[in-house]
Amino acid sequence: MGDLTVDDVSDAFWLAQIYFHVQSYARAHALLTKPNFLESSYDCRYLAALCLVKQAKWEDALELLDEGVLHAAGPNPLPQMDCR
Repeated sequence: MGDLTVDDVSDAFWLAQIYFHVQSYARAHALLTKPNFLESSYDCRYLAALCLVKQAKWEDALELLDEGVLHAAGPNPLPQMDCR
């Protein structure tokens, strides 16, 4: 069994999910906003925004999600989904 390290994006994401489920939203958000986590993982960005929503920080959550959309629209934008 490997060691848990919060410097690894995957480990940090799973630990943040535990914090989220025990309603430690600020702690989860702080963990997820370590350098490069939000830029390298859409899952981390989404969970961080959800933590902000749970803290009633609506504008911050929207800004975080907007940044993710802008980041994705860089040189290699994500494909548009046809939901029809």
